[in-house]
Amino acid sequence: MLQANFLTDCPPDSIEWCPVRQDIFACGTYLYNPETTTRAGSIYLFQYNSTTKTIDTIQHQTTDGILDLKWIQCSSDSTFLSTVTALGQLSLYSLNDLTKPIICENVTNDQTIALAQSWLHLTNNYVVVSDHHGYLTICELDNTNGLRFSQS
Repeated sequence: MLQANFLTDCPPDSIEWCPVRQDIFACGTYLYNPETTTRAGSIYLFQYNSTTKTIDTIQHQTTDGILDLKWIQCSSDSTFLSTVTALGQLSLYSLNDLTKPIICENVTNDQTIALAQSWLHLTNNYVVVSDHHGYLTICELDNTNGLRFSQS
C-alpha cells in the first residue's frame, strides 16, 4: 500500500532509516553521465510524517555519486551518516549538518569507485570498504584525538 513518494534529482542508490530518530531517513543518489564521464549524486535527509503521509526534505546536499550510506553511532550522543562515493571517498556527516563532512578520506586507489561499506562497532569502530577493482580496505575511526580514519 502506497504511503508517500518523492522524486529525487538522480536515481536513489542507497536508503537507510536513522537509528535514533525513527521518522528520519537518508538517501544517497548516483548518476553516471557517459558524455562527460561525471558521476554526480546527492545526499538527502528526509522526515516521514505517518499522520499526513508526507515526505519532507530536511536537508539536501549535492555531492559526488553516493554508492552506499550507513548510520553509525560512536557513542550514545553522537550519530553520524557515513557515505562512500564514486570517487573513492569515505565521509562522515553530522546528523544535523550535511553541508560539510566532518571527515572525508580517500580510501581507494586513484579515485576508484567505492561500492559498499560495513561498520563493526565493538571497542573500536572499524569500517571495511569495497571498490570496483575488487579491493577491500579496512579503516579505523579514531575518536581519541578528534575524529579521523587510519587505514590498514
